[in-house]
Parts: sequence; C-alpha cells; structure tokens
Amino acid sequence: MKNIISNYNEYKAKIAALFNGEYDLPTSVHNIIERGYRIPQNVQIDNIDVLIVGMNPSEKGEQKEYPTFDELTTNIKGPYWYAIKRYLCKEYKFEHIDLFALCETHQSMITKIGDNPNALEFLAKQLFLTQQLIELIKPKLIIVANKSAFAYWGKLPEYSWMGYSFESVKSDINSVERSMEIMKISGLSKNHPLPISKLLHPDFETNLIGTKILFARYQANGCREEKQITKNDIKYIFEHHIDK
Repeated sequence: MKNIISNYNEYKAKIAALFNGEYDLPTSVHNIIERGYRIPQNVQIDNIDVLIVGMNPSEKGEQKEYPTFDELTTNIKGPYWYAIKRYLCKEYKFEHIDLFALCETHQSMITKIGDNPNALEFLAKQLFLTQQLIELIKPKLIIVANKSAFAYWGKLPEYSWMGYSFESVKSDINSVERSMEIMKISGLSKNHPLPISKLLHPDFETNLIGTKILFARYQANGCREEKQITKNDIKYIFEHHIDK
C-alpha cells in the first residue's frame, strides 16, 4: 500500500468523514471537535519546491475551508502569514498545510487531547491523512517552524507519531543560536512504538527518503530577527542541499 489518497479532494472528503464520526470523549475534548475543522480551499500537489507544515489552525472563523496559500500570503491577515511571507522566494513554488485540522489557539490542548484513548485514535487517523498528503505532494524541502510539532514528525526520540527517521546534514544553516537545523529523511523509524502509519497500514512505506527538512522555532509572535528564516536561507538550502 503506497497511498490511500490520490488527490486533495479525497483528503478533504476523508477529513470531513473523520470529523462527522461519533466519539465517546470527555466534554473538554468533544467541545474542541464540535467546532469542526478548517483546511485550505485547495492545496497544490504538483511541482512543489517548499512545503510549510504548521500545527493547526487557530480558533477563528466558522468556515470549514479558508483561502489558498497564495491568497493568504498576498492579502496577509495576522502575524503567522506575515512571518511566512518574509522568506518566500519567487524562484520556488511554496505551499502550506497543517498537521491537524482542529481549530484550537492553544496548541498545548492538542497534546492533552491525546491523553484520552479514543481521542488518541482520532488524532492518529487525522495525522495519518496529513502524512499521506505530504507524501503525495513530495516537496523538495519541508519547513517545520514549530517546536511543538517536532514530536509528531518523529524528531524527538521519545515520541513516534508519523515516525520519520532523520540523518544529520552538515550545513551552515545549522545553528543553536538561530534555533535551526536542516536534516534529511532516511525512512520510517523501526523503534518501539511503531509509527502510526505502520499501525494503521502495516505495508505503508515512505517515498520521502532523502527529502530535506528544516526544523526551526515558531516564526511569529516575538521571534527575534536572528532566529527568523530568510530568503537567503531558502536559497542557500536549494543551492547546497537540494539535488538538482
């Protein structure tokens, strides 16, 4: 089994079905899920150079679908999208998705949802759909500028979730002072616990081996200038680390 979705419309349909399901959950968790979901109106999946992966949409608005990436970075509303626009380069094609479609401003609540076994299954199924979408897009570079999201990728050894394994990349981008590190995906973790992809679909394999991923701190809300991702960072990565 290589991929359970083949286009973005299938992703949207499966997200809708997941949120329309019945769950035996604590009231605090149920109230968050009751808000519904928010995803982009459309996500381009062809020839994407850079995929920015956020955590989840904040608790704003009532529409299930929000504007496309191009619209959001042209008519900026809020510091999150302004921070992204700082490093957009016209030479490359960018796209954006979130790991979770849950509407919640306080990201710590996402972790607390997983404390309930039934809710944990709900999160796992949702995250696997996102993982399938990422695999479908197959970008040249992934940007994860949110330390809370590191665990869901498998970067932190004590967690599994999507369960990618990584290899270090020697690079001038890597900097403790700048809170940046570029790595490459080497496969899926074989450690216990297994990634959710393997638990939900044992024959799943990744096609992202060799894909570069930039881990960084959250770029909005007081991110100091020296820790901000810049256009020059993106250009450097493509010039030195992306296979031509």
